[in-house]
Amino acid sequence: MDLKSYTGINRYRFFAGGMSLAEIIFSLGIVSIILVSLIATFFAGFAALQKCIAYQEAIIIAKRTIEEYKSMEYASVPIYNPPVITREKNLNVEISINEGLYVSTDLKYKKVTVSVYNSMSKKSAKNVSVTISVYLYPYKW
Repeated sequence: MDLKSYTGINRYRFFAGGMSLAEIIFSLGIVSIILVSLIATFFAGFAALQKCIAYQEAIIIAKRTIEEYKSMEYASVPIYNPPVITREKNLNVEISINEGLYVSTDLKYKKVTVSVYNSMSKKSAKNVSVTISVYLYPYKW
């Protein structure tokens, strides 16, 4: 009894052969596409993380500056027109304080605007800009 007569193929010859050059090139192409997409995903995630950290720093600086002016007495809050620009943690902090009157009244208010940004190029992963405004009144609610 011959094995070939039952199955139609010679099993030993079927498994003994190697891979052809076309199969190797095709498998390397699939592996390289997978690796390139994984590496690109890693770097995109890293850039998003850097931008998130830069935004958090800018928001913390802006909120802290606003809270400093809110804790001051109304009369002691200076008027900054043009805005005052300082630097903190590689970020520009622009503080603008304007005084105004309510329409058809003599009630005064001061508008404090804090803008935190960096002067890096538009293509940078850490390019951020945050602006927060608050109105201050001479009396307590």
